[in-house]
Amino acid sequence: MLRRIRRHPLATCGILAPAVFFGASLAAAAAQPSYSSRTEDLSALAALNARDAWIMVAGTVALGVMVIAFAIALLLHYDRRLRPAAYPLLVAGLATAARGGPADRLLSERVDAACAARSNAGLLSWHDEAHNLMAALLLVTFSLAPLVAAHRLRGSRETRRLAWASSAVAAAIAVLAAVYFSEVAGSWSGLVERVMAGLALAWVAAAAWRLLSGPEPAPPDRARAAGAG
Repeated sequence: MLRRIRRHPLATCGILAPAVFFGASLAAAAAQPSYSSRTEDLSALAALNARDAWIMVAGTVALGVMVIAFAIALLLHYDRRLRPAAYPLLVAGLATAARGGPADRLLSERVDAACAARSNAGLLSWHDEAHNLMAALLLVTFSLAPLVAAHRLRGSRETRRLAWASSAVAAAIAVLAAVYFSEVAGSWSGLVERVMAGLALAWVAAAAWRLLSGPEPAPPDRARAAGAG
């Protein structure tokens, strides 16, 4: 395993990403005694009036960089089955890093009447609108990546389990996104968002583990030479 890590150091970013992001969110939440992880969004930890908002900003930007690094690892790896998933992950990483800036809101508009009033009146800046747009893009790309991977992995017995897990993750994120944006979750919206993020990052970690621990196929030129022989 250590040899694999030295050979594919970018792949380790996929395994470390969940710990970095959720570690930052826990630290940022601890800095705000009145913050509720059940009712409020993760982005509220980076709001303009949030205490120590830099913690969540740094964690979000770090997550974006690590997802991009893992996507590059997929593109460079010999196993082409996971390679198509790299493209939505690249977009997801860029959107995550772009979403790292503080949002122009007073904590969560779901529980803050003043913030909700400003939002309904259209008084929030373009930074907040861009923040919301990046959130929608993240949901699409983090659903698409495991879905694409499931299609490519299903044909092999050794990767069939990961293929089914990938399909389940994509479906679960889609269902939870519908619940989240329709506001059916109500006061549980913060928890729903965290479950979505956890599923997406757990899949990234599982794919990274597969890349590092699974049997490594021969390089294309070596495989062609073996076939010719």
